[in-house]
Amino acid sequence: MKAPAVFFLSDFGADSVYLCACRALFIRISPNIPLIDITHSIPPYNITAASLILEDIAPYFPPHSVIVAVVDPTVGSNRRIIAVKNQTLTFIAPDNGLLSPFLDNATVFSVTNTSLFNQTVSSTFHARDIMVPVAAHIASGMPLKTVGAPITDAVRIAIPKPSIKKGKIKGEVISADRFGNLITNIKEENIIKAFKTNDLKKLSEEVRIYIGMNRIEKFFRCYADAPLAQPFGTIGSFGRLEISVREGSAQEALKAEPGTSVTLFSLRKQ
Repeated sequence: MKAPAVFFLSDFGADSVYLCACRALFIRISPNIPLIDITHSIPPYNITAASLILEDIAPYFPPHSVIVAVVDPTVGSNRRIIAVKNQTLTFIAPDNGLLSPFLDNATVFSVTNTSLFNQTVSSTFHARDIMVPVAAHIASGMPLKTVGAPITDAVRIAIPKPSIKKGKIKGEVISADRFGNLITNIKEENIIKAFKTNDLKKLSEEVRIYIGMNRIEKFFRCYADAPLAQPFGTIGSFGRLEISVREGSAQEALKAEPGTSVTLFSLRKQ
């Protein structure tokens, strides 16, 4: 079965010439299948951020889509490249834990069939020379088992999970978008579990956020509800707690980055 589209995520940067090389080779192999960018602004080498972003966006992919995900600090080493197929999607990525959220109940293959690779393979550019052409062949209807042998020992990483207690959550920043909104690993369901509500007005009255050493007093439903220049908490479009500044950058205002601690606690006695 042909894929409706191939989706592409990397840490290359939005203006990278590497992207053009990948797209050009893909079109040569599969000219009739769309290649759609997810993002190429993953913080360099940040496998965890890429994994969490991919987990957030995956429910929106059409069934039978192919996803190429490239954050590959050890490119050229003996690390494997893997193809992972779950019930509805196929992923191609380095075997470095990036695909950890998708490994349960999935079929995994080691990508070793060199006949699918670019004619020459650079030791520093496996995205162009291996992952993208393999994805193009799969998207064109090639059986997945053609890529290589099945494996059962794909690398997993410990995705940071928040600590949740009654009246308190400890988490961290996982990424920042281009507007400077700080995206955390704390989900709306975690807030409901800890504080028995997701009503933002009630949370503003009863809960405080510390991000690093900075105290956040308020939650708002959307940017327009918030005063200018005041950092606030909100539930972002992927269901995660985000720290934002209306028409400004929370990342700059709070001097925060991936890994910065985020703590929510109730003002009520527990």
